[in-house]
Amino acid sequence: MSEQIEQLVIVADDLTGALDMAAPFCAPDSSVVVATRPEAFADALARNADVTAVSTRTRDVDPDAASRCVASIIGQIPPGSRILKKVDSRLKGQIAAELSALPSGRLLVLPAIPEFGRIVQAEELRGFGVPTPIQVRDRLGPRGAQAQIPDTVSQAEMRAAFNAADDCAVLVGARGLAQAMADTAGIMQSRPDPLTGRIGVAVGSTDPITVEQVAELTDATHLLAPSGETDLPATLNRVTLMQAVIGPDSDPRRIAQALARSFVPLAGQVGSLILTGGATAETVLDALNVEILTVEGEIVPGLPLSAAKGWRIVTKSGGFGVPSALNDLTRDVE
Repeated sequence: MSEQIEQLVIVADDLTGALDMAAPFCAPDSSVVVATRPEAFADALARNADVTAVSTRTRDVDPDAASRCVASIIGQIPPGSRILKKVDSRLKGQIAAELSALPSGRLLVLPAIPEFGRIVQAEELRGFGVPTPIQVRDRLGPRGAQAQIPDTVSQAEMRAAFNAADDCAVLVGARGLAQAMADTAGIMQSRPDPLTGRIGVAVGSTDPITVEQVAELTDATHLLAPSGETDLPATLNRVTLMQAVIGPDSDPRRIAQALARSFVPLAGQVGSLILTGGATAETVLDALNVEILTVEGEIVPGLPLSAAKGWRIVTKSGGFGVPSALNDLTRDVE
């Protein structure tokens, strides 16, 4: 592992974000772990991995709670570590509050993912999945005054911006920044083998990108779960997809918890899991008592694969991926 990457700590506001950022650093000679919740961060650090990431689960909490949680995480990070603060590539969440908890100093802010068609130009985030350009500096709160927000319309520009950064700058960005860091360090990324055997897919996200991906997945048992509630059929196909849909309960948190409960029996009958949506991934892994994931790499570009308790686990944020993403992941290669 390059000295530029050793003792890297990634702080993300949800689990899919933490995994998205960690995966580019996976290599045959590296160790990468992710704490699925802030309470597991100390145990993750104790593993002495080259890269440690944590989900603070602060995407949807109030600003004060988000700031306190991030401050607590920052306080546990060993001296000498490099901090990478992950932000959503569409700048959702409590970004200003979380940045207020970071160490003082300059910020290098790189939220673009050029390879996914999301770019920053003249401090505006635009592109795929962003119907109206977003003023990046406006989302940063008081720390915006200390932020450098370079144009990043290509991955080459992402690498150039990172390479030009002061070593003292606090890094803030999305997967494009993580990839630029890994490329600069010369990391030969691991490419995990395709999924084999039985696969269970949990879909809690209602993002139009995910909805289209589900519609494209035809070779699977598709179980609709009103408000997250459903039962398993007597027999399962190789791929079984469980999708939360509109039902009597409209509370997102209760729906995610119900979907997780419904999914646990399915998880017990499969070897691989695909979890779509940050809240879905978190609640399902909570239900399975998984607190630390060992990240193995990206099974396809942008989709990390991890291991825990005998499962191979792919996580996907709701707003990420091409229409064929679920088909590509579940294609039978045996």
